[in-house]
Amino acid sequence: MIASGLWLATGALNALGAHIAVLDKSGVIVFVNEAWSRFARDNGATTAATSFVGTNYFEVCRDAVRCGDATARLALSGLQEVLRGDRGEFSLDYPCSAPDAERWFRMSVTRFAAESEHYLVVAHDEITLQKKSERELHATERLLRSVLEALPIGVWIMDAEGRIVHGNPAGVAVWAGARYVGPQNFGEYKGWWVSTGERIAPQEWAAARAIRNGETSIDEEIEIECFDGAHKIILNSAVPLHGSDGRITGAIIVNQDITARKHAETERSAMLREHERLSVAAQEANRMKDYFIATLSHELRTPLNSVLGWTAILKRAFPDPPTFERATAAIERNARIQAQLLNEALD
Repeated sequence: MIASGLWLATGALNALGAHIAVLDKSGVIVFVNEAWSRFARDNGATTAATSFVGTNYFEVCRDAVRCGDATARLALSGLQEVLRGDRGEFSLDYPCSAPDAERWFRMSVTRFAAESEHYLVVAHDEITLQKKSERELHATERLLRSVLEALPIGVWIMDAEGRIVHGNPAGVAVWAGARYVGPQNFGEYKGWWVSTGERIAPQEWAAARAIRNGETSIDEEIEIECFDGAHKIILNSAVPLHGSDGRITGAIIVNQDITARKHAETERSAMLREHERLSVAAQEANRMKDYFIATLSHELRTPLNSVLGWTAILKRAFPDPPTFERATAAIERNARIQAQLLNEALD
C-alpha cells in the first residue's frame, strides 16, 4: 500500500508542468520530477536525471550569492524563512534568459512534514508570457496616461465609491486646484446651472449621478467658482464605467472651459443688437429725410409756380412798355433759375 502511494505521488508530480524539487531540512535535493530534469537537459545539463538528487540547493544559491547574484540572495533567504516556519510560503519572479530569448520564471516554496522531518517543495513555473503581457499592459497604461496628461480638456477619474482619484493638468487648471473627495463632499465644488442660475446641489453633479444611477451626461453648461475665486463657464460631462458583470466600477468626468467662447458669443450678440438698432435708426432717418425733402419741395415750389404764373399773366397784359418787358423777363429768368436749382438739389 505504501509503495502504491509513493508510485501515485511520483506519477502525479511527474505529470505536472512545473519544475519541482523536494529538499530536506539541510537543503539537499531528495527528489526532482521529470519537468525539472527535462528543463536541465534542454538547457545544457549533461548528467542523468537522478544526479540532481543529493545536490545541496542551498549551497548552489550561496555560490551564486558569492558571485553577486541578488536574485539568488533573495531566493536563499526565502527558502530559509519557510524552512524555519517564519512564513508559510515564499515566491519570487526572476529572469532566466537564454542567448536568443528572454525568459521569466516564478519560484514558489512551501513546507510539509513527514516522519517528524520538515521538507521544502520548490517549484519553478515559466511565466514568460505573463511577464510580456504585464509589460505590454504597463506600456499601454503609460501611453494612456501620457495621452491623458497631454489632453487640452480637463479629465477626472472616479472609483466605484465616487471618490475623485485623479485629475489631469488641464482639469486642475480649469478649477485652479483640485479636491480629491467623494460624493458626500462634492459641495466643495461650487457650480450653478447656466439655464436657471440655481446652485448645483452635491447630488446633482453629473459625476454623482453617474456613480449613483449609471447616468451619462454630455456637455451640461454650468458656471463654476474656481478654488481661486474666479468664475468660469464650462461644459461638464460624466460617463460611468462598467465592469464585465455590469456593475459600476467608476466614472470619467470631462470639463471643457468655454468662458472665452461665451464672452465672444455675448459680445457678438451685443454687436448684432447694436447693428439692428442702428439699422432701424438709419431706416427712420431715411424716412424722415424723404418726408423733409417732400415737404421742402412742396413749400418752395409752390411760391415759385405762383411767381412764374403771374409773370406770364403780366407779360400778356402789358406787352408794349420796354421797361416792363425787361422787369418781367428778369423775374421770370431768376424764378426759373431758382426752380432749376431746387430741382437739382431735391431730386
